[in-house]
Amino acid sequence: MLAMIGPAPGPESEAEYAYETLWNGVRVIAHLPGDGSLRLLSQTERDVTDQYPELQTLPGLLPAGLQTVLDGEIIALDGEGQPSVERLQERMSLHHLRAVARTSSASSGHATLARRERSLPIARRCP
Repeated sequence: MLAMIGPAPGPESEAEYAYETLWNGVRVIAHLPGDGSLRLLSQTERDVTDQYPELQTLPGLLPAGLQTVLDGEIIALDGEGQPSVERLQERMSLHHLRAVARTSSASSGHATLARRERSLPIARRCP
């Protein structure tokens, strides 16, 4: 589900809405088949796995053999650990693997997958 910007609800209907942080990231669907591999698809279903080699460690963060699909955003953090659109734009302009490797090793946590558990009810995902 894509977040939509709109007018804030009045107090009488606020309980009918859920709120989530606007990350200003790159939306991806991460396919993890449970064999240690990873496939990242863009919102237009283009394979972008090779563009984010720093996320190749993601399968190792999950229980062995777990098959899952994560819907999330790749974000870039600034020096204070806050999401930065400017850093993300800089990161997205890197197309050569050497430049990507240099950037990701120079900046710990430069690309992070902010994941959402789609299988959970919205009330549990967006408390």
